[in-house]
Amino acid sequence: MNLAGVLATILLAGVATTWTRADATEFVYVTAPLDDAVMVIDASTDTVLTSVPVADSPIGIAADAVGGRVYVGSTGTGSVSVISIATNAVIGTISVGSSPMAMAFNPAKRRLYVADSEGIAVIDAATQSVVDRIADVKAAGYCDSVAVNHAGDRLYVVGQGQDGGRIWVIDTSNDEIVRAIPIFDHPCSATVAPDDSVVYVTPGDALYSYLAMLRLHASDNSVDSLLIGGNGWDNSLALSEDGTLMYMRAGVELLRIFNLTNGELQGYTALAPSPLNPSYPYAYGMAFGSPSGKLYVADSASNTVSVVDTIQQKYLHAVTVGYFPNGLAIVSIGDSLYANGFEAVAGTTNQLRTITKWASQ
Repeated sequence: MNLAGVLATILLAGVATTWTRADATEFVYVTAPLDDAVMVIDASTDTVLTSVPVADSPIGIAADAVGGRVYVGSTGTGSVSVISIATNAVIGTISVGSSPMAMAFNPAKRRLYVADSEGIAVIDAATQSVVDRIADVKAAGYCDSVAVNHAGDRLYVVGQGQDGGRIWVIDTSNDEIVRAIPIFDHPCSATVAPDDSVVYVTPGDALYSYLAMLRLHASDNSVDSLLIGGNGWDNSLALSEDGTLMYMRAGVELLRIFNLTNGELQGYTALAPSPLNPSYPYAYGMAFGSPSGKLYVADSASNTVSVVDTIQQKYLHAVTVGYFPNGLAIVSIGDSLYANGFEAVAGTTNQLRTITKWASQ
């Protein structure tokens, strides 16, 4: 059932509904660039509900759960498709620069940040138009990322600048660059800790997979390293809700689990078998479900999304989706119901987490 169906059911019932995290229904949106489509998975059954046609070569994806929108960047057209969560149909298209690879939505500012060939396009959710542009940022490459902290006052962009890898720290109050921090070449995923204290950045090239992960400390924008190496092009990250566990790819068929309280490897979880060499780094996005506690991991080699139970730390099954799945975003219906005036238990509105190869949290 889509959002419109859920709303209709509740309105017909004529009663107020109290929603908790356990009540919320989740949908997983997966970009399939070789199909020019976005696949929609019902997280309650882990089955594909529908395929939404979008513009050429969709890769980056971000969601506004409260606003009822999913945004998809199409690299072939230099545009962002706007999908209605209620109808799972495209309701608008926003022109940006070429190669809009990475993006992130800022719920606090009601703005979408899209990395393209010209910098960062800033899109206002109310007008669905570009209202600003952050220049001097280059993050439209194969493995670059955009991440917003949970407070909404900082935007972090990682990418390959003209003279090497960079982390750009941007103040969202004025869309000005606070710092541009030199790091290793070809940085990949950027993921913000739940308390906004740390930003984790991985190396994103097989040649640099021996490098340790970087930590940017938000208090002073200082950088140090965490002795966790990368694994080629598949360095997507996911963090547990309390920020103590980190999930990271280890080739196509394995997921590494790190304990961040002591920096040690806690173990491995198997993923869906791949038709390619299991050691070949050819996997992409991750999205962490809440309240389900399930982790969804895209595997572009097998055209599937693996589903992992993070409570029991085990692989459940794989969902077959479109060709070459990449970006993932999870939307909770509970957030949209809360925004539309239904009762909600205080403090239970979900924080949307979007962690992908191309477009991070």
